[in-house]
Amino acid sequence: MAGHGEEKKKDKKEHGHEDEGPKYTYEPQHEEVYKHAMNAVPLKEHIARAKRHRKGWAPALKVMEDKEINNLDEGIEAMADAIIQYRKTTKLPVSEDKEDRHYIISEIEAWVKDWEKSNKTSAEQYFKIGKGHEVLTDFLKYEYERDIVGKVAYEMKKALPEGEKPAFYKGVANVYAKETGAQLTEGELTKMGDRDTLLHYLNQHYHNLVMSKTKFMPGKKEEDDKHHAGASHATEEHGAAGGGGHH
Repeated sequence: MAGHGEEKKKDKKEHGHEDEGPKYTYEPQHEEVYKHAMNAVPLKEHIARAKRHRKGWAPALKVMEDKEINNLDEGIEAMADAIIQYRKTTKLPVSEDKEDRHYIISEIEAWVKDWEKSNKTSAEQYFKIGKGHEVLTDFLKYEYERDIVGKVAYEMKKALPEGEKPAFYKGVANVYAKETGAQLTEGELTKMGDRDTLLHYLNQHYHNLVMSKTKFMPGKKEEDDKHHAGASHATEEHGAAGGGGHH
């Protein structure tokens, strides 16, 4: 078997050599499913979407930075202004109608409660000492996750057939390994015979592609610091984009 990396069988392809780790063996249907899953969300469209998120980061933080906040209610109202600005920039569904404002306030209130439980701290204290931007930054990560990560996960899950045997998903995993150049062991490939595990790998690969094109990775400390600095030294143009119409 070893040393026949270029050998083609009637209904299978084998890739690799014995000194490169395991051969990646799969059938045409596995390759077709892999490509279908990876194209579930067109990469060009998704990169543009991620860039809108990057563009919206600093103006949203600028809105929060311009507010004097003395209590939790004021902090949540300031976050609402910032998030409305963010959603407008990123083209996410949003309404500026005062009659609809209670919807976004309720959404933020529920999120803040979860944030406080998760961080074992008080959002109000953050607002009072001028660190409201840190609370907002975590919400913006949440927005990014829902829009960017959530959309890809949803579409890719629909593209990967359900109810197949582990050998089928392992075949798709072999295509993934060959296409990405990942050096996976036989044990790792076997684990990817689980549909959810395979989806995790495919999603991660897709997001790595997006991040390599946008250079934007919300959640990394250096990324957050960079965007906060951008808000602190925003130009008049950014200020107009971030603060206009929200007082």
